[in-house]
Amino acid sequence: MPDRLEELQHQRALIQEHLTWLEHEIAALTVTRLTRSPFSPRDPVASLPPTSVSRAPQAPVAGLPADLPDFQVDSLNVQGDTRRGCLIYVALAIVVIGLGLTAIYFLAYRDHPVLFVPDKSEPTLVPFQAPAPKPPPAKPAPARKK
Repeated sequence: MPDRLEELQHQRALIQEHLTWLEHEIAALTVTRLTRSPFSPRDPVASLPPTSVSRAPQAPVAGLPADLPDFQVDSLNVQGDTRRGCLIYVALAIVVIGLGLTAIYFLAYRDHPVLFVPDKSEPTLVPFQAPAPKPPPAKPAPARKK
């Protein structure tokens, strides 16, 4: 029984610590909300400085430096860089498609052009001429009697 009592007291202490932390966070958000201007962002958590939560420092992976500044993203220019990259990809895709269609045209249809060639089934414009009169039907030859 004493082990259970100690465990319950330990759990109560942990819960009390958690409740104290929650009250501290609620108080910080309430103060921020009361002192915030009406034109500030709606999300008070985003405008708060990071709280000092005790986290265990992560050990760097063996063989890699602790800080890699070359691989960090500049958060201010991400949107512009993304837009520029998308436009470059679209322009590149249009150029590749155009080159592909040009190659197909010159390889497959150069001897038989498809563009700018009149279709023979279409009527052509000719000046009006009166139709020639039809010759009268020929008289049948008289039959000979023998």
